Amino acid sequence: MFNNLYKEIDSIKIIVIDDDFIISDKLCKFLAKNEKFEICACFKSGIDVIKEMNFYKPDLVIADVSAKDHENESVFKKLSGLAENKPDIITMSSLKSDDNLEELFKIGIKYHIRKPIIFSLLEDAIYSVFSEKPSGKHISKIGKIKKFVRLLGVPTNILGYTYICESLNYMTENTRVMFLNEIYKLIAKDNITSSESVEVSIRNAIKKTIKVGSDEFLKIFGETADSLSNSKFLTTIKEILYEKFL
Repeated sequence: MFNNLYKEIDSIKIIVIDDDFIISDKLCKFLAKNEKFEICACFKSGIDVIKEMNFYKPDLVIADVSAKDHENESVFKKLSGLAENKPDIITMSSLKSDDNLEELFKIGIKYHIRKPIIFSLLEDAIYSVFSEKPSGKHISKIGKIKKFVRLLGVPTNILGYTYICESLNYMTENTRVMFLNEIYKLIAKDNITSSESVEVSIRNAIKKTIKVGSDEFLKIFGETADSLSNSKFLTTIKEILYEKFL
């Protein structure tokens, strides 16, 4: 999806932990299609990962919180406490309750994905973790876009967030003006969906952002927020990005 936008990121070595073989297999096959991702191994138990850390030296561990051995939370603590070769952690779960998420973030996980997994959101989460790690003082363009979009209050756990970031990237990387319909088609092709679905997802994300009403969002759009169109929202943000960040 964003492969051509992350030239500064080297290969990301990934270990997957999930006791459901079918989900684990699908996840690994999807990630393996991305030339930036190197799948080191897939484990049923987090305990096995601790034993193999020095061998694989992964940059990222993607793990199901609710594995049957119930040891993953203690595994996360051990991984976060490593003095060397400490990986970033993204967790997954099908649990309806998010009661233990606060504790997981205190341990040091970077991102949480709700099952059933939307693969494009997981890929986006991986890039969010690594693109915003500074190389010297440099932060990638897409990292700056995502940081500002989150500042506006756009929920990060919905497709609309991903599509907004992709739209803004297309709009800021081209010297010519791109029409939204053209951008929707490009994003739809990248994500194997329809232009209509992209448009609706962005619209719903804007509606949710209006309800959140972050200070930055209100400062920019104020009383015009309720009548905000996709076009007005994206064009306005694009100009601000040009002026302040890009």
